[in-house]
Amino acid sequence: MKTNFEEHKMNMLNKAIETGTKQELSRRMEPCNDINEECNWDGIISFIYPDGSIKEERNHFY
Repeated sequence: MKTNFEEHKMNMLNKAIETGTKQELSRRMEPCNDINEECNWDGIISFIYPDGSIKEERNHFY
């Protein structure tokens, strides 16, 4: 049985394939991982691409 996230992932992959563009898979906040940045939190967005790869983008919040 698939979990809700697995179903969501498959739906977003299908949409990425149909549109040919990356699709947002999830977003979350984590403590900042860069001691050279003067921020407390990072916003992380995971994208799924038409080839099935998943990449994250990290943005520092000040």
